[in-house]
Parts: sequence; C-alpha cells; structure tokens
Amino acid sequence: MESKQTQGVNVQVIDISKATIDGSDSGIKQCKVIGLIFNGIGLLFITMFILYLMFTIVFYFNHKDDLKNIHSIEKESYKYEYKLEFIDREVKTIISAVTAVVFIVLGSILQIIAFNAKNAAIANNLRYTMLVEINALNQKISS
Repeated sequence: MESKQTQGVNVQVIDISKATIDGSDSGIKQCKVIGLIFNGIGLLFITMFILYLMFTIVFYFNHKDDLKNIHSIEKESYKYEYKLEFIDREVKTIISAVTAVVFIVLGSILQIIAFNAKNAAIANNLRYTMLVEINALNQKISS
C-alpha cells in the first residue's frame, strides 16, 4: 500500500492486484485442487474413450464380413463371439465417454466455484480494508 496526501490527510491507496485472502484461502485452494484432479481424471477417460473408439473401429473393419452375416450365427459360433466382443467394445467406448464428460463437468464446476469464492473473498477483504481506512480518516477528521 502506498499513501497519498489528500487535503492534509494521509490516504492509503489499495492496489487490487496485490489484495490477499485472509482466513478462507485454504478451502478455496482445496476446491481448486479437487477441481483440477477431477479434470485430470476426465482427461484420462477421454484418452480411454479415444483408444476404445480406435480399437472398436479397427475391430469392426477387421471382422466386417463376420459381423454383417449375423443371420448365420447358429451355423458358426465364432461369428457370435465376434458380435459379442464388438458389442462389449462399443459399451466400453460409451461408458468411458460418459464418465469423461461427468468428470470434466464436475471438475469445471469446482474450479468455477473456487474462482468465484476467491473473488468474493478478495472483495470482502478489500471492503473490510476500505472500512478500516474510512474509519481511520473519520477519526482524523473529527479530531
């Protein structure tokens, strides 16, 4: 803080960029860290989704003929196994995509909450500092 002389009274000038958070800082940091962890988990699930999708596409093109002739399942059991494996891969792909979206959304919400809480704490701290300064000025003026 720097002080300026205004009409014979020293006034403290508050630099908003240097404002700190008192008291509630640890909870905000925890919320932000948890949000980052959730986003990291979401990114891992996105990676899993991409891998499952690639493997499913490759599997489909490798066994396209076997998967299309599904009417002849009774005759050849290996085609039925291919179909089950393909469905299993599709399910894993969908599950990993949904899980990735859930974790990314939760992580983003937590980070937004932490950001808003940090801004609110800074605003409260500034408001308190301003009130202290105004009271000090009022006391100097009245005396």
